[in-house]
Amino acid sequence: MIAVRLLCWLAFVHITGIYLFTRGFLLSRLALPNKSREEQEQWSRFATHKRAVLLVIDALRFDFVSDHPPDPPSPNHHNILTLPRELTAAYPQHSFIFNAYADPPTTTLQRIKGLSTGSLPTFVDIGESFSGSVIQEDSLLHQLGSSWTQGQFSGVAFVGDNTWLSLFPTFLDHNLSYPFDSFDVEDLHTVDSGNQWTLAIGHGLGVDHAGHRVGPDHPVMRAKLEQMNTFLGQLVRIIDEDTLLILLGDHGMDQTAGVLLFRRLPYPYPPKLLPKTTFPGERLPHRSIQQIDLVPTISLLLGLPIPFNNLGSIVPELFDRGDSNVNEALELNARQIKRYLDAYRASASGGELDVSDAPSDTRVSALFAFSRLSLSTCRLTLIGGGLLVMFTGIVASYALYTLLGNSGGDRKQKLEKIGALGSVASGFAYPLVRDYLDGVHAHHLILFGAALTSSLTLSLTCKPRFTFDIIKSTPVLLILHTLCFASNSFTIWEDHIVPFLCLTSLVPSVLIGFTAPTPRLRNRILGFSTLFAVCVRLMMLSTVCREEQHPNCTVTFYTSSTSSAPPVLALVLAPCHGRTTFWIFEWIHSMEWFGDVGNMWLRNGRTMVARVTVMLVIFAGLAFWSAIPVCLDIQRTERLKSSHFKSPDLDTQVTVTLLGFANAFGSPYLILWSIFLSVVWLCMQLTGQVVLGLFTVALLAYLEIVDSVRDVWGLYQAYSKGFASTTHPSNLNLDGLPLKREVQFSEIVPLALLATHAFYGTGHQPTIPALQWKTAFVLVSSVRFPYSQITVILNTLGPYFLAGLAAPLLALWNFPPFLPSSPSLPVSHQEDVVLSVLRSCLGLTTYFNSLLLGSAVFAAGLRRHLMVWKVFAPRYMFSALEMGALDMGVLVGVWGVWRTSAARKRGIEGDRRGGTVRNWSGEG
Repeated sequence: MIAVRLLCWLAFVHITGIYLFTRGFLLSRLALPNKSREEQEQWSRFATHKRAVLLVIDALRFDFVSDHPPDPPSPNHHNILTLPRELTAAYPQHSFIFNAYADPPTTTLQRIKGLSTGSLPTFVDIGESFSGSVIQEDSLLHQLGSSWTQGQFSGVAFVGDNTWLSLFPTFLDHNLSYPFDSFDVEDLHTVDSGNQWTLAIGHGLGVDHAGHRVGPDHPVMRAKLEQMNTFLGQLVRIIDEDTLLILLGDHGMDQTAGVLLFRRLPYPYPPKLLPKTTFPGERLPHRSIQQIDLVPTISLLLGLPIPFNNLGSIVPELFDRGDSNVNEALELNARQIKRYLDAYRASASGGELDVSDAPSDTRVSALFAFSRLSLSTCRLTLIGGGLLVMFTGIVASYALYTLLGNSGGDRKQKLEKIGALGSVASGFAYPLVRDYLDGVHAHHLILFGAALTSSLTLSLTCKPRFTFDIIKSTPVLLILHTLCFASNSFTIWEDHIVPFLCLTSLVPSVLIGFTAPTPRLRNRILGFSTLFAVCVRLMMLSTVCREEQHPNCTVTFYTSSTSSAPPVLALVLAPCHGRTTFWIFEWIHSMEWFGDVGNMWLRNGRTMVARVTVMLVIFAGLAFWSAIPVCLDIQRTERLKSSHFKSPDLDTQVTVTLLGFANAFGSPYLILWSIFLSVVWLCMQLTGQVVLGLFTVALLAYLEIVDSVRDVWGLYQAYSKGFASTTHPSNLNLDGLPLKREVQFSEIVPLALLATHAFYGTGHQPTIPALQWKTAFVLVSSVRFPYSQITVILNTLGPYFLAGLAAPLLALWNFPPFLPSSPSLPVSHQEDVVLSVLRSCLGLTTYFNSLLLGSAVFAAGLRRHLMVWKVFAPRYMFSALEMGALDMGVLVGVWGVWRTSAARKRGIEGDRRGGTVRNWSGEG
């Protein structure tokens, strides 16, 4: 089928552009294989401990341990884990509390890499979160392993998150290791109840799992923090003077985490080098460090070499001693960073690395500033180049979207040949240009050549003509939406901007409604426009706030910003059927009303309900739709003709009524769309299901608006041709008017904005912390590939998939299927339907590809911006994911159109051959 193959090619262009840009913009950090192997004496003179206990409490926020929590404090997570501040108050020279900044991305795997190597995380590594690869670069555990083989260290024990075991399989003593599943957010206790250990890394996941499942403001969180407080107290009592205790969070529920350093012997008087920051909502500032500063600090305190790739700086407060003061420790730290920078600069990825000298009044401050400057420079270096390749590919595809609205099948065949020739030409050209394209491989050039050559050649063969009508129909709302990504403020508040643009996009239709020539059309346009606006406004009531929106945003998707329970209104509005029963059971389970046995039954019961629902919807629904892909019914009635003469052979008049004829394309396709809606619905939480219901109502209302506006234009065309010069508008039969089925871009804009609005309304933000990880357990009770990943993806990207699947409805809704042999339609009606659907799909992909282009251009152009990794880069990443979900929805939709059209054609031709229908005017 031409349309499917053409859209597959278009998806290839999208994927190629995203891949090439991502390879340049989100460069993978070069992990140098070098190891720190200097003389042991220069490191060992800083050693103060023979052992260390590294206790990681996943998602330990700084305000959980702070002595001045935000006002008003929460009874469920403030003033619960009190031992750190009690130790610091009682023994100020033995214990220190820091507010540690964790570099994004703040997923567990990236933070473990940072905590062990002292290096910076990258967004490219997020894909390894479900299956981490072994760390080969120098790290704290590598140095411990080297000391172990030399007889200077007794080994590493471990209990907790199994991610550590996948990253360091050879350095953890398997006889002393007790790993547990890191992604099972349903498991709140097992990972914190492992066997006893003495010298170990402990990584408790209960706090993080409780935060994902029920939120921090829940009694379950209080119980977890009390458990951690009790365990920490027991640990402090048993450690000796040779043991260093480090308590930290790998990340908070934002980008700040608490850190506690404690030992039996007192620390020296701390120098005043560390900056202070104020946690949001707190009254007093606290000492602040970078989280990776713990790597060189722990290394020196244990007498180990600092890992070669480290970019952290030592904590000066721990090294101001008479025999080896903070000046020497900072100088040793600076030399290590200098060696790393020199090695990185000499590598293929270090061309842009250039650290300038930092003036300072004192040597200590200069060394500390040097470490910080190196860290900042490397952060900017990781952003990388490669924007030009992606920019060219997206511009070419963007131009193609506009031109393909009038393309035919012959151009598609040219496209296939041109794409193949472009790939071959690029392959042969690579040896000639590889010396000038550092870091670009042969497959990059081949992909680039295939996408660019085919796009440009097809654009030229289409021979577009730029007229005043094209300029007049410029999509202003699309331009405004794209320009929002140039500002971090507009990007942050996009969830409030999109509803305004969505309602604005309906203004032209409302104006047409006021001037409609018939009362029926006027009432339909204005009535459905009101319904659409009401649904959009109600969807705005559901919000999830990102970190940057506080304190000017209130969470309504959950009961509060510190809870993941649905609001009471969502529980009341949720209809009682299988797709909602799962989440009702999940909510009852989270309340823990029935104890462990009851919770086990609830967990197994809700999983079974979800599985049965999915099987019924997918298999039974698709089987029914495949068996009956058209919604038509033929009724035949007979009656006697009136006659003045009585005769035994009375003539009869046969009337054939075809029910569903006016929407013979749209109604069966809507059933197919509803099947996929049901699957996405199951993956949404209760509030998201309510929003998804409003999204569906708004979509149907908008389809009626578009159909009524087309009827108005049809009437105007009829008047202009003298069709109804003697007929009053109220007496016109609209079914006899010529139908307008050339989908305009202005008709596509509201659908695109409605999909984006539904994404935000269903509890999402373009940030990693906003992912609803609990949806990974809809179909399974523990993490299992690929079911957990599929449900999370459907929960996050479901609105965009449904929007792509709904694009054909703009062309199919209320479009009656005339016979191909009808004299009023000289061109094949079947082909016209497919071309109309293709144009609609191309317009929708063009809209989102423009957003992708805008987010990519501004993310790269603002790569030196302070908010690049918190705002611009995540928005680009989510734009790429949105594009993929939309392409998938469009492809499935075009297949559904082809299936429906083919079945309708076969049914009508069969009826004609059987003599059931001979005259479509209503008599037979």
